[in-house]
Amino acid sequence: MDIVKSFIKRYLPSNLKIIAVYLLNKQVNPYSLKSELFLPECISDFFVWSHEFNSIYFIAENTNALINGKEEEISHVFSFYSPYGDYLGEHEYTTKEFIARIKLHLDFEANEYKYISFTHITYSKISLQETLEKKGIEPNLKISNQNRGYTIYYPEKNKTGCAVHGNFGGIASNNNKTAKQRASFIYTPTYRFDKSATYHLVFNNPTDKKLEIRIYTLTDREIKIISLSTMGSDFIELKDFSGGISIESKLPICRPVIFKNPPPNTKGFDVFHS
Repeated sequence: MDIVKSFIKRYLPSNLKIIAVYLLNKQVNPYSLKSELFLPECISDFFVWSHEFNSIYFIAENTNALINGKEEEISHVFSFYSPYGDYLGEHEYTTKEFIARIKLHLDFEANEYKYISFTHITYSKISLQETLEKKGIEPNLKISNQNRGYTIYYPEKNKTGCAVHGNFGGIASNNNKTAKQRASFIYTPTYRFDKSATYHLVFNNPTDKKLEIRIYTLTDREIKIISLSTMGSDFIELKDFSGGISIESKLPICRPVIFKNPPPNTKGFDVFHS
C-alpha cells in the first residue's frame, strides 16, 4: 500500500491523485469525491442553537484580515435550520474586526424547538485564494475557507458562559453537502457520564441523506435510535445514568454537542465534545 501511495504522489497529475487516494480510502473518507475535485470556496461546520439559554454568542475569525494584518470588511452569515431540516432564516453581521464576538439573536420564531442547527459562512470582496496569491503564496491546489468558530452558551444572566466548537459539518456556501455517509462506524466518547447530572446529546445531519444513529451503553444496552433528516437535528437525554456510551451511524465523525445540566437546572453547567 505504501508503494502505491508513493507512486500516486510522485507520478500522477493532481486530479488523478485526488481520485486515486479517494478510491483507496473510500470507506473512511468523510467527504464526497465531487467536493474534493471541485473544492467549494467556503465550508462551514454545523453548530447548535437553543432559545432556552439566556444568551448565545459566536466567536468568528476574519481570515483575510488576519493574513493581511489589517482590518478588512467581512460579512458573517448564520443560517438556521429546524430539527426537520427546514430553512428557518438567517442572521447577518458585518464587521472589520479580526475576531468578532457576535450575539446570535433570531429575527424569526424558533421557540417551538428545543434545539436547532446553524451554519456560519463568511463573504468578503476578495477570496482567500486571491488574498494568499497577493501575499506571494500560490498553493498547488485550490484553497477552501473553513468557516469555523466557537459558540458560547450563557445559561443564566450574569453567569459565566461555556464554549464549544462546531460539529463536523462540511456544508458549502451554496448549501451543498460535502459530507458523505459510508459503512457503519462506531464512535465512543472518552467520557464517563455522571449519574447525578442531566445531559442533552445533540446530533445534526450534514449529509444529503437521512441519517440513522444508534446510541447504546458499553455493555451493549440500547438507549435510543434516532433518525435525522438532511440538515436536521435531534437530541437524547441521559439522566440517572453512570458510565460510557457508543454511537453507531454511517457518518465517520458522528459526535454530539453535549450539554451537562442544561437549562432550567444549570448548576454545574458545561458544554463540550468528547
